[in-house]
Amino acid sequence: MRATPVSCHHRTFRAGGLLLAAALAPCASGAGEGGARSAAPRDLPAPEIRVGKITLKDAIRLTLENAPDVLQGRLEVLRRRGLLQETSGRFDSTIAVTPSYEHTLSFLTESALQPEISKRDFLRDSSTNLNQLATDINRNLADPNGKANLDCKGHQYFINGSPICSDVIKPTDYQSFQLLEAAQKLPVDPNSPTAKLSALLNKQVSDRLRNVVALSRRVFIPALDAQLAALGALPKGNENDVFALDLRYEIPTRSGLLLFPVLYGQGTQTNFTNKAASPVGGGAGIQTLYRVQAGLAVDIPLLKGGGATSVSAEERSARFNYGAAQQSLAQTASANVLNTVIRYWTLASAMEQLGLLQQSAANQNRIGELSEALVLGDELPRSELNRVRARTADVEASVVRARQNVESARIELARAIGLTVTDLDSAPVASDPLPPADELDRAATVAPQELIEGAAAARADVKAARGRVAAAEALLAGARVDLSPTLNLSLQVGYAAIWEDSRFNIKAAISPTGLGSAIGGTWVGPSVQLGLTLGIPVGNHAARGRVVQFEALRGQSLVTERDAARSARLGVVETVGSARAAARELSARAAASRYGLELARDAVEQYRTGEMSASDAVATDQRVTQSLLDGLGARLALATLAARIRYEAGVLLPYSISGGEVSFAEATPLFPAGR
Repeated sequence: MRATPVSCHHRTFRAGGLLLAAALAPCASGAGEGGARSAAPRDLPAPEIRVGKITLKDAIRLTLENAPDVLQGRLEVLRRRGLLQETSGRFDSTIAVTPSYEHTLSFLTESALQPEISKRDFLRDSSTNLNQLATDINRNLADPNGKANLDCKGHQYFINGSPICSDVIKPTDYQSFQLLEAAQKLPVDPNSPTAKLSALLNKQVSDRLRNVVALSRRVFIPALDAQLAALGALPKGNENDVFALDLRYEIPTRSGLLLFPVLYGQGTQTNFTNKAASPVGGGAGIQTLYRVQAGLAVDIPLLKGGGATSVSAEERSARFNYGAAQQSLAQTASANVLNTVIRYWTLASAMEQLGLLQQSAANQNRIGELSEALVLGDELPRSELNRVRARTADVEASVVRARQNVESARIELARAIGLTVTDLDSAPVASDPLPPADELDRAATVAPQELIEGAAAARADVKAARGRVAAAEALLAGARVDLSPTLNLSLQVGYAAIWEDSRFNIKAAISPTGLGSAIGGTWVGPSVQLGLTLGIPVGNHAARGRVVQFEALRGQSLVTERDAARSARLGVVETVGSARAAARELSARAAASRYGLELARDAVEQYRTGEMSASDAVATDQRVTQSLLDGLGARLALATLAARIRYEAGVLLPYSISGGEVSFAEATPLFPAGR
């Protein structure tokens, strides 16, 4: 069944260029079954669309939006863009925050406990001896014949193992002994000023010693006992807490230089298990220490991995491949447009061929009607009528075959555009005719040398191949640099500050207050650390293997580039030569068709008036129709060659690349006037 043509030319397309947003729907009344279709979903690359009549311009536009190859090309461009973004991400700056916390428990050995044992012994001995001293002083004060001053009377007092009083008799020299003995023999007058002064001094000493006794028993001894109680039992273990915060801003460069501005903070707290931090409470007495550092670290690769040639090789290769993918998309779009143009003109030619055969069938039917009338009037033998009827049946069969060709051409055009149709009515119908001969003749008059010279520069596939060569050369250059040994220079410069909690108020290693106090404290520096790393690979097979791979890849890319340029030039030469031959054939067939049309117009009338026999009338119409069909075939051949010339020369579908997007201008299948 032949599809009903639709005359509506209103078209609506979705912005973005990937998929068709709204159907090309017939708008005239009686435009066809189903009417307008809804917009196609985004995830269907080949929506079902009822297009009706369609111009070549709209067919090309639909091809660029729906052809699977074009869609694949766009996705490949997107993929290459992602790869470029991934490789460029290697040079993104990074803020690295590394907090860490370490808690360590350790057992205290006997030697480690000895200071704590001595501390407790000292307090215990001090309390005991002070109490004994007070007792002895009181006893001396109560003895009416005794002296107020403390003497050992055979006692020894020890604090922390050291004697504070001794009953050891020290020898006295003879002269001093005689003086002391003489003084003791002198009579003592209690009323003498000396005796009174001595008694007064003794009373003052006794009062002072009573105060010492009171102070010892009320203050010192309780304080020592309280301190001993505060120390508590001996500790069983030691715990150590370390909190560190490393803040770095990593700045990689395309020269290989790596910068690390660094801010480092650390808090360290050490104490006995289950003890207060202060030594008064039995703690270790180690102050919580906070340390901060600020500086800059630099890593510089001097040989392998150094310089932009090596470091940015993958990024530059990805950028060239991204550009090559864009050029490949342009070439794919041009090839699909060429296919659509050829399919469109094939459909237009098939429709025109169908019209010629239908006109021939109409002429044959008219001759048949006249023949039947002549046979009935015994003016024509019945054998002639059979010959006419046979020719009429043959033409009608040709019409059926031509109609099938039109239907096949419509399906092929839908396939070229990238549309999915479920019935023939959904297939497109060409509204533009096949170009006339005068427009096609311009293809035969072009200067081939100009097109040949410009083909290599204009063809997108040649540009794509050239981009892939550059991509391979970037990788190869980087691989050759990386054949060198590793020689890295590292430099660190920084300032540092510390702060200790002398009051034992901060018990945690994690403390913003402690770190803030360190930051606000005194900074010292600069401190400098310089290092050099040398690595010599034995065999160096990995680096050598990469060089071999990229040399082969570059060679393959060069072969592809040269072949693409060669094929483009050969394609121009071939199509221009074929177009000139087709133009000569079209010119000759056009002349034959003009003469044939004059004969065709007169053949039926001459047969009706008896000036021509039925056989001659049938033969004339047959020859004329075939001549017109041959001329139509020559036009189609020349039109196809004209489009192919522009495709081979790289000027069929103008395009531009801007901002990572490939934009297409209006396609020009034929050479403009003046060429």
